[in-house]
Amino acid sequence: MKVNRVLIWLTAVVLVSATLAGVWVWRSGSRHTPEELFQRGLLAVQKQDWPEVRRCANELKRNPQFANERHLFQGIYQLKAKSPAVALKEFQLLSPVGAVREPALLYTGEALYRLDRILEAEFMFGMLVAEHPEHADAHRWLAGIAHDLGDMNRAMDELKILIRLEPTDYRPHVLQGQMQVDLEEFRGAVEAYSRAEGLHPPVNVLAEILPEMARSQIQIREYAAARETLARAPRSAIVSALDAECRLNLGDEPGARLQLKDALDRDPKQTYALRLLGRLELDAGHPDAALESLQKVVELDQSDYECRHQLAQALRLTGKISEANDAAQQAARIIEINQHLSKLLRESITAPQDAEIREQMATLCDELGKPALAAMWRKAALVCRQRLSVR
Repeated sequence: MKVNRVLIWLTAVVLVSATLAGVWVWRSGSRHTPEELFQRGLLAVQKQDWPEVRRCANELKRNPQFANERHLFQGIYQLKAKSPAVALKEFQLLSPVGAVREPALLYTGEALYRLDRILEAEFMFGMLVAEHPEHADAHRWLAGIAHDLGDMNRAMDELKILIRLEPTDYRPHVLQGQMQVDLEEFRGAVEAYSRAEGLHPPVNVLAEILPEMARSQIQIREYAAARETLARAPRSAIVSALDAECRLNLGDEPGARLQLKDALDRDPKQTYALRLLGRLELDAGHPDAALESLQKVVELDQSDYECRHQLAQALRLTGKISEANDAAQQAARIIEINQHLSKLLRESITAPQDAEIREQMATLCDELGKPALAAMWRKAALVCRQRLSVR
């Protein structure tokens, strides 16, 4: 589960258009009426022009009748300046009525989410959906929260709504692909990533999703198709490493070695390339050379059981039997943990309120050396307990 990627697809873009009732007379020296400033601020939010949002908030200070609008813009500015606690204080000073209500609910929800007040954030987004059933940003946040909590069925339902509401948006398809990978449904992941690619995401997104799509194709042994996918991706160390694996499985060892050299020239710590190089050296009868690469992988990623299997072979071939046995035992333990984690993940889908399952998953992630994933599951367990306590 790619924890840090989740927020990339949660970035909300407000699609608000609002008109204030009534006619106000602006008696200061400003060239804009308060209504015009409010509309300017909303447009700046759409364009993500945060300095302009702040300017509109400052200009609205001149008219106390527009305090709601001023607090809204000040809060949004602070939120985007990565000060969610300050933003929340601003949002708490406004009355969420009239034209400010929709963006106030949305951005208050985001501030609460950033402060790990997940239940309260979910309530805000839920209220927004209740009032505006086709509010895409609210559904996007609800999908992300459900994903974070391991409630995959609800996350998938929200993503289906998003796809219906915004058929040209690639982001729901990307998150679908990530979820399919988590569930080891690699063919479904390929289909989701392919749909995302077809919606023409920016180059930096293609640089992320095309290697993930190729990984899934490799998992289902579609090596030629994976190479075609990689040919469309911006060149990088991981792209070269994946291409090397495809070439090797298609019988092109010289081509695989060239791609591995390119990958490691780009990034000497690219674990996928280092592990594959170790495999090549083992197959070529060079266990000492294999050891050098495989030991680097173990240092960089303690959860890589394939590498430990290969390391055990290389150690035996160099006469280090005790170390080989240790490496083999470690590989077996990692496989056992992964199998247990996979089982618990599937159980969590049918038990979205079960805190104990999520605590167990956090403990297993700790053992695998994945602290970010462990923290995510502990947060999910906490939210499950909070839900039970407020019933």
